[in-house]
Amino acid sequence: MSSYKMIAEHAGVSIGTVYRVTHERGRVADATRERVKRAIAELGYERNIYASNLSRQKTYRFGLLMPRTHLNSGYWQFPYAGAMAAGAELQKYRVAIEPFLYDENSLRSFEYYARSAREAELDGLLVAAVTAVMDGNVIDRLPEVPRVHFDSYVEDPRAIGYVGQDSHASGRLAAHLMAVACSLPCRVIAIRAFHGEPASTSWTHHIEERVQGFSEYATERDGFQVIEVAVDTVSGLKGFQAAIETGLAENSAVDGIFVSNSETHLAVDAVRSIPELHGKHVRIVGYDLVDRNTRLLKDGSIDFLLCQRPYEQGYRGVHLLHRSVVLKEEVGGRETLPTDIVTQENLPEA
Repeated sequence: MSSYKMIAEHAGVSIGTVYRVTHERGRVADATRERVKRAIAELGYERNIYASNLSRQKTYRFGLLMPRTHLNSGYWQFPYAGAMAAGAELQKYRVAIEPFLYDENSLRSFEYYARSAREAELDGLLVAAVTAVMDGNVIDRLPEVPRVHFDSYVEDPRAIGYVGQDSHASGRLAAHLMAVACSLPCRVIAIRAFHGEPASTSWTHHIEERVQGFSEYATERDGFQVIEVAVDTVSGLKGFQAAIETGLAENSAVDGIFVSNSETHLAVDAVRSIPELHGKHVRIVGYDLVDRNTRLLKDGSIDFLLCQRPYEQGYRGVHLLHRSVVLKEEVGGRETLPTDIVTQENLPEA
């Protein structure tokens, strides 16, 4: 690797000038700066980013804006754990993670913590924006720093990347598994889950894509009937009971239920409480290895769970910020993670 002295001699400048150019400090004439940069390129110089950061005592502060970890049946504890694990690994390189955890059932809560993140003077942000209507207003509320989205894809001109699942493809996969479990012809209730009143919060974008993918697959298969219903997850078990009963009113001969979020266990409880379904084996396909889902998968009450690798989403999201903001690497685009199919037979040991 070329030294400052070699670069200075090649460019015909002082070592101090080379230092100011490589560290972006002080004033240097444009022509001199270009001469130094040309010498750097010709000599193949690579700056030691880690050593530079340590010498400058610079700490990079990355915000983590996401729902509180106990919400959505505990799903959010997984990406949180992944992000904090990545932060612990990068701590020796002066990276710090600062959580801003909002109530995903409250747009006001999202706005409050987004504002807190803006005021924190962060160097980057890892964000799961799952509450508000998915339009430009979401982006306007976020800190004007490099951002990585996870869990839910949002169009964002300041985003340097997205880490998560292809929600539409996972919906199609869920429909394929349901067709295998039920055998065609079959009739399936597809539950579209949302938080709060539809008038104030839209369908969560990735949930909508899952249901669309599921129904799309069904339309391509003869004898695969899908009855779409909506449930406000804030209403808990009663909401799931009402949603399934709405589907049964349209067609009482139901073979399966697809749940588009991690609260699949509530569909199991609802099925057990509805007299018309007593004694009938209703196939159930849903998402995520939260505790209650895992127990019900183990005892056969749930047939398939799709896992979107939430721990890995948080972990990779922080490393993506680190590569872009700290190491100055070119990153970008969508990093789509594989969807894991978990059954009673391959359920990981606790």
